[in-house]
Amino acid sequence: MNSVYTLEELFSGKVLVVPDYQRGYAWEDKQWNDFLDDLEYLSEGKHHYTGTVVLHQQAETVRDEEGRSHKVFHVVDGQQRLTTVVLLLECIRTHFAGFNATLATGIRKSYIEFRDLNQQPSYKLRLNEDCHEYFICNILADPTGPQGPIIASHKRLKEAKAHFIKYLTKRKTEEGDGFPEWLLRFYEKVVLQLKVSQYIVEQSSEVGVIFEVMNNRGKPLSELEKVKNYLLYLASKLELEEQHDLADRINTTWAAIFQRLMASGLNSSADEDRLLRAHWLMVYDPNAKEWTGSTSVKEKYNLKLYHGKHKKLLDGLASYASSLKNAVLPFCEAFRPSHSNAFSALDEAARPELRNRGEKLRRIKVVAPFLPLLIACRLKFPADHAKYLALLKISEIFAFRVYRIMQKRSDAGQATLFQLGYSLYNDEKKFQEVLFEIRRLALSHCTNADFAEDCAIDDVESDWYSWNALKYVLYEYEEHLAGKHGVKVSWDVFDTADPQRTIEHILPQTADTKFWRERFDRAQRRRFTHDIGNLCLTEDNSAYGNNPFPDKKGQPGKGRCYSNSNLFQERELAQYDDWTEETVLRRREKFIKWYLDRWHLEDSDIPAEELAQAEEPPLEDITN
Repeated sequence: MNSVYTLEELFSGKVLVVPDYQRGYAWEDKQWNDFLDDLEYLSEGKHHYTGTVVLHQQAETVRDEEGRSHKVFHVVDGQQRLTTVVLLLECIRTHFAGFNATLATGIRKSYIEFRDLNQQPSYKLRLNEDCHEYFICNILADPTGPQGPIIASHKRLKEAKAHFIKYLTKRKTEEGDGFPEWLLRFYEKVVLQLKVSQYIVEQSSEVGVIFEVMNNRGKPLSELEKVKNYLLYLASKLELEEQHDLADRINTTWAAIFQRLMASGLNSSADEDRLLRAHWLMVYDPNAKEWTGSTSVKEKYNLKLYHGKHKKLLDGLASYASSLKNAVLPFCEAFRPSHSNAFSALDEAARPELRNRGEKLRRIKVVAPFLPLLIACRLKFPADHAKYLALLKISEIFAFRVYRIMQKRSDAGQATLFQLGYSLYNDEKKFQEVLFEIRRLALSHCTNADFAEDCAIDDVESDWYSWNALKYVLYEYEEHLAGKHGVKVSWDVFDTADPQRTIEHILPQTADTKFWRERFDRAQRRRFTHDIGNLCLTEDNSAYGNNPFPDKKGQPGKGRCYSNSNLFQERELAQYDDWTEETVLRRREKFIKWYLDRWHLEDSDIPAEELAQAEEPPLEDITN
């Protein structure tokens, strides 16, 4: 049944319920602004069609305190628009309350909240379980509660209300004494001039078909949202002799997942999709080429495949949800190792090093290839910090040698790494076998000879300055020099900063003064300017310019200079008396010795069959 209604007609006599298999609130600035623009440019007496709302009538009916019945409908499609309308009307109602309390009360009863026969509140729009409590207590309540947003949908609801409040406040200022009249016209635009096509689903079997179509419309759902919706849909189709609580478990699981992601600042669709993918590769299938997002989950748990086997399907769905929930904490620890909640279940004394080592993978910007391994390690050995630390160390060395030194593509070795994560999780390989194979894989892509050759110097220009890992390497060197004192300058100072500001050339790039020309001829400048022996980190090199070395070196306690730097590597420069070719080569030799040791891998090999049978060697023997 399909008809066109105003929003006043659509809401009349209905309670609209967003089923739990639906996504949370997803609209953002673009959608809010487009919605307001539609209203702004809507002429008096004209109508604006704003899409289709698909509803499925339920058996339930709610009577209000005056005895009027409100039929309950599930919102199969259109919840984003309906939620936005209710949010906007609540903001409009708040303004009306200042000068037309009767109309404000009428808006609340018609579109937001009414009292049932028992004088209990009933809401015209009920969101899904993830969002409804926050919606009524922190968005619609008057006054609102103190709880802040926990998941991304909560945050968007809060931001949407703030967006509309800001818009209406601005119009109030612009309209002055004419604001009450403007607000009434604006309210009438919303409830009388906006129109929707209402489609009533007659058969419950239609809901599944429309649900699948709905997932490909409007603001795209993340793959994680699609999986939740699909699992809830399957939960509603299970035919079992005994009742089950799968839907409740799925809702609880996804609420916990979204809360954990948001608490760690990983609440984008991309973050959610990474979690879903890493979990699948680790638990079900390590072949990344076969991963097709939510489609992979749908194919595995297709109703047709489980015809007459719904008990087995229930077990499979429960297992999937449980393992995904378990994976979210180690996922967050991999991407946010310095977060206050990271590694809180492990030995407190070990946490600083775990966080520091975890941050190295983030700084080098290579986490994804190791995700299944890192998550598997935390789940298989939840109390063993030594194993996780060993895995972090070997993973960082692999990432640096393969992706930064050899400049291999980001998928180099990835298939093997994913397989190792799957094998570790599913008890197909021992932990030490996994470390061994990571080391062997790293050496196959970057031998120690390759490593040493990469940093050898010859008579031609050595350009370390343009290397995308230079800041990372120099920050590692800073940690080395700092030792137990700890670095004094955060990585954040250098991470996104322009290298021209944070990389200091001791011999300047433009060495046109007498001091530098006397010490370096043209060939030497070409050879050494961008060499690692001539480079260091700095907080801001604008003060140094092309100054002679004695001026850059400076004196303790006297202005901006190497001697007074917060960086140990600049203070190390202040120990040199002069800056010449011999000085550059001496500093270079010292640096390269540390560099080769820092990312060294033992290349003595052990036959895999012997390793599998041998007792586990100490972790340091594997990671050096």
